[in-house]
Amino acid sequence: MVPVSIKSLQHPIVKELTHLRKNAKARQQASEALICGCKMVAELGRARSLKTLLILENLNPNDYPPALHTYFVTEGILKKITGLEHPEGVVATLAIPKSADLTGKKRLLILDHISDPGNLGTLLRTACALCYDGAFLVHGVDPYNDKALRAAKGATFHLPLASGTVHDALLIIKGLTAYAGALDGKPLEECKPLEPFAVIVSSESHGISDELAKHCQRITIPMNTCVDSLNVAVAGGILLYALDPRRLR
Repeated sequence: MVPVSIKSLQHPIVKELTHLRKNAKARQQASEALICGCKMVAELGRARSLKTLLILENLNPNDYPPALHTYFVTEGILKKITGLEHPEGVVATLAIPKSADLTGKKRLLILDHISDPGNLGTLLRTACALCYDGAFLVHGVDPYNDKALRAAKGATFHLPLASGTVHDALLIIKGLTAYAGALDGKPLEECKPLEPFAVIVSSESHGISDELAKHCQRITIPMNTCVDSLNVAVAGGILLYALDPRRLR
């Protein structure tokens, strides 16, 4: 079937997908996320069912995974939907995975009040690349935010995710050795990681939540004295790699 062409910025589909990108509550209610870019759409579309696919009129829909609804659109429409000045030419929607049960997992990332979507996406991508069992989000930015999704490069849909309160996080890490980065902690090179374990990463502005701090080992990354801190995604990536006991086997 030949895709229907959408020409107007006022078309209901355009308004719906623009709202989906901008509004976390809309994503939650629809249980859908907007993904952008040829590579991400192609990779995720092979593993999951796409609901809506929008492509530029000069592209071949057969080059992309099938969707329940496919439309040809203009570049102006893609700019509005994606919020990007130079969109790649394809966007799609797909279902947000159900919250994962992280009970009993051996290698977890706990994200404590991470507010920057780029940092969040980078941390999820790193945890996925290092074969962690999942990530638990305590408040903070929505992982299906468009900027977070771009930074994660698809990892958001591959890494099991759950979210909740600090109390929920405490239940998740019960029985695990929990580590958290801190300026006043034990030097990283002196730490002997144990499994099962969790790495807790908190925002630079918020710091680790008091209740979580009571249940973790504080770890310091040794740094040159001319540098007083690291970006949370960089520091988190170092901890995720260095604190994994599998690295020492």
